[in-house]
Amino acid sequence: MGKMNEITDMKMKKVGWYCLTLVAALWAAGKLHAQLPPDFPSLTVTTANTNAVGEGYIFLEVTDSSTNGGYYLMMLNNDGTPFWYTNVPDHNYDFKVLPNGYLHYAEFYHTHSWTGGGDCTHEILDNNYQPKETIRAGNGYAADAHDFQLLPNGHVLL
Repeated sequence: MGKMNEITDMKMKKVGWYCLTLVAALWAAGKLHAQLPPDFPSLTVTTANTNAVGEGYIFLEVTDSSTNGGYYLMMLNNDGTPFWYTNVPDHNYDFKVLPNGYLHYAEFYHTHSWTGGGDCTHEILDNNYQPKETIRAGNGYAADAHDFQLLPNGHVLL
C-alpha cells in the first residue's frame, strides 16, 4: 500500500505544478492584456490624509490635447489605478453619475476658437458603460457642456 500512496502523491504533485503553471500563465496573459494604451495619461494621486478618503471612484476626463495624450473618460480607484476608461474622439466635459445611476458626459462636435468652449451633445452611458442615449438641444439651439441636469421626471435641463 505504501508504493501506491507514493505514486498517488507523485501524480498529485504533477497536477499541482501543472495547475500552478497554468494559473501563472493566465495571470501573466491578463497583466499583458490589461496594459494601458500608449496615449493614456500618467496619473499620480497624492492624499494628505488617507483616513479622509471617501468611498467610490475618482471621475476624470482628459480634454487637453497639449498633453500628447488621447481624450479619455476615466473612473479611477482612490490610488489612481484605472477602474474603467474609454477613449473619446474629441474634447469632453462634465463626466459624472446621474441620479438614475447612468453616466453622463458632454462631447464636443464643434469648438469655438474665440472662447475655448464649443457646441456639444450630451451622451448617456448605461450600467454596462455602453451608449444609451444622445441628447441634443432642440429648436435650432446648440448645447454647451455646462449644467446638464436630469430631473426626477426624466426631462433634462441644458
